[in-house]
Amino acid sequence: MYSQISILRHHIYKATEFGADFRELCKRLKLTPEMLADGEGHLPYEPGEEHDFWSQALLLTGDPCLGLHMGSRPDRFNVFGMLGMLAGSCRTVGEAIDMVSKYNDTLTGVFRYHLDLSGKDAVFEMTPHALWEESNLESARQAVDMSIAGWLTSIHEMGTRKIYPRQTELKYSKRFEEEYRKVVQGPVLFNMPANRLIFNKSDMDVQLLNYDQTLLFSFESLLKDKQKQLDSGKTVASKIRHLLLSTFHGQITHIDIIASSLFMTTRTLQRKLAEENTTYRAICNDLRRELATGLLRIGKTNKTQLASMLGYSDSSTFGKAFRSWQKA
Repeated sequence: MYSQISILRHHIYKATEFGADFRELCKRLKLTPEMLADGEGHLPYEPGEEHDFWSQALLLTGDPCLGLHMGSRPDRFNVFGMLGMLAGSCRTVGEAIDMVSKYNDTLTGVFRYHLDLSGKDAVFEMTPHALWEESNLESARQAVDMSIAGWLTSIHEMGTRKIYPRQTELKYSKRFEEEYRKVVQGPVLFNMPANRLIFNKSDMDVQLLNYDQTLLFSFESLLKDKQKQLDSGKTVASKIRHLLLSTFHGQITHIDIIASSLFMTTRTLQRKLAEENTTYRAICNDLRRELATGLLRIGKTNKTQLASMLGYSDSSTFGKAFRSWQKA
């Protein structure tokens, strides 16, 4: 799992506007200012709190609503780097959201966007990686808060009219309701199944002021190339791991579903894995072991919770598997 350096750089600069000391924050994150210059580079994601941006930024600013406040500052999609330039060049709000969702993998493997227009509403979903939520729920929540506020702020800056969700839904417990209402200007529901902004469908047709078809094609071409480069260095096994972690949030699913997601037949997928001297079962077992040992090491979950998260029928079955991993 990874995140583009441009995201972290953007967050660090924003946090300094709310009182965080720049050099101290970089020191806590084990970064030098020079490392932040490689905006298109990627950093590996490690679960935990010690070197987590949001954990340290909250301590240095003392602002429990930091994500909402950072996202409410003028931004114009800058958090997304080159992808933000693509979004800003789109014709409509819906197209901008769709582009960011489409090329999300060029930015990060720990946070995903999805726009669903299949029903009567436009449902914009924001999903932190399950491992992130399990290991550091507060950090993941702050990232969602910033995303909610940041998208609305950017749309208001760049759209021909302001739009607000008719309802906002959060997976997390109720707190600071008035702060959320200031941002979304409408009802906020907590302890819901997903993090979602629910708009009227017509809101997705709101035009963006900086629409430029030439820039749109140019930036999309660059991002297509970047996505191809990222994909070209991946084995089929690594693509499966990424899919299980990002799309299925660590839940092991049937090989037929994975094959379909990779636009292959199951037989083709099995053949390609055999050429890499592995199997789908081996990949799933390795991933389960990795997630289990990592989460238990940082003490953020117990074996019963892990058994459910990793798809075991009960904690005793998981316990047997875990003991076999320790012996291996």
